[in-house]
Amino acid sequence: MSVKALAQEATCPCCGEICSRKEGHLVKEWEATSKERHEGRIRVFIHYWECPQCGERFRTASRIWPKGEG
Repeated sequence: MSVKALAQEATCPCCGEICSRKEGHLVKEWEATSKERHEGRIRVFIHYWECPQCGERFRTASRIWPKGEG
């Protein structure tokens, strides 16, 4: 994945603990953008995290705007 602006951390919605990509709390991530990729469209990525404190699994999303926007 060549996008540099993906989520590096997230806050657990249950206990407030910080989950970090560097610490390995990111379980999975995928691109949810339409398969019909057109230049100038926003790219959406879903991140699936697991909290190290309470074990809750939750999702966050990142939107990447094309150059010159957002």
